[in-house]
Amino acid sequence: MFFKKIFVIFSIMNKKIRTVLIDDHKLLRNGLKSLFENDDNIIVVAESETGKEGVDKTLIQKPDVVIVDLGLNDMSGIDVIKTINDNLPKTKIVVLSSHDGQNEVFDALSNGANAYVLKDIEDKELLFVIKTVAKGAFYLDPKIADFAKNILQGFKFTEQDEGLLIKISENERFSRKEK
Repeated sequence: MFFKKIFVIFSIMNKKIRTVLIDDHKLLRNGLKSLFENDDNIIVVAESETGKEGVDKTLIQKPDVVIVDLGLNDMSGIDVIKTINDNLPKTKIVVLSSHDGQNEVFDALSNGANAYVLKDIEDKELLFVIKTVAKGAFYLDPKIADFAKNILQGFKFTEQDEGLLIKISENERFSRKEK
C-alpha cells in the first residue's frame, strides 16, 4: 500500500500537459512540436490543420490544453473555441494567432479562451503561458493588454488571475524601458 501511494504521488508530480494543436500551417505545428519535445512538461497528443478535425481529435483525446489559431480554412477558430468549451469545460484553450484586433480578442475570450497570445511570442514565454494556463490561470499577450483591459471588465477573475495580469503589465513596462 505504501508503494502504491508513492507511485500515485510520483505520477501526479510528473504528469505532462497533454496538448492538441489546431493550426492550418504545418510549419507552425511542426515548430511547436519540436519546441515541446525539448520540454519535459508538455506533450502533443494530436494535431490538426482544420477546425472540424481539431474539434473531433480534442473530444477524443480530452487534452489539458488546446492551442488554436483563429484563421482556419473550414471553420472559424472562434467556433472551435466555443465547441470545445461547451463539450470539455475543463480543457484550457490558448489562442495563438496573428490577429490582434479587439473583435477577435473579445470573441475568443467571451467564448472560453483562457489565453490569447500573438504568434511573435518568444519560445520560453509560450512554454510559460501553456504551463500557467494548464494550472488554471488566465493570460493575455502584453501587446494587446492595453485595449484588452476594457474587454476584461466584465470577466470574473480569481486572485491568481489578477496577480498574473499585474505581472504581465509590469513585464510590458520593463520590456519597453529596455528597448
